[in-house]
Amino acid sequence: MPSVDVCPKNLGELTKASTILGCGNDAYGNNQYLCLPNLDKTSLVEFCYGGLMGMSEKGIVTEST
Repeated sequence: MPSVDVCPKNLGELTKASTILGCGNDAYGNNQYLCLPNLDKTSLVEFCYGGLMGMSEKGIVTEST
């Protein structure tokens, strides 16, 4: 996972970072790009999340893989 100094601050920066990493969209059309602190909370990392992002339709249960 690439380390970054700052996470995207707006949609344009997020879209650019997502494109550079080659992130796609989940089954609901949500971009799978994430920028979060590492486990030690000493730096930020960016990556493409492979699961569903955000909310899903009521009554649909999602499973972790």
